[in-house]
Amino acid sequence: MMKFLYSIFLLIVIGVAMMQNMIFLAGIVAVIFTLKFSSAALVVLAIGIDTYFGAFGTMPYFSVIALCWYVCSELIRLRIRIMD
Repeated sequence: MMKFLYSIFLLIVIGVAMMQNMIFLAGIVAVIFTLKFSSAALVVLAIGIDTYFGAFGTMPYFSVIALCWYVCSELIRLRIRIMD
């Protein structure tokens, strides 16, 4: 239960930081979130943030960055598991 609440808290911090244009803070917390949990939830959060800002008329930067981050983090996790 505590792990679930911790993940929700980190997602809220990332979302609020992105909405308040504190991208550096959001990036640091996103790295911490990725180390503790899967980064798939960050893709959903980024789609919500891009929808909030109305960025789907142009390039949805947060969604693209989150998708690239998800792919990179999963590849790194896979290589770490192979080395163990």
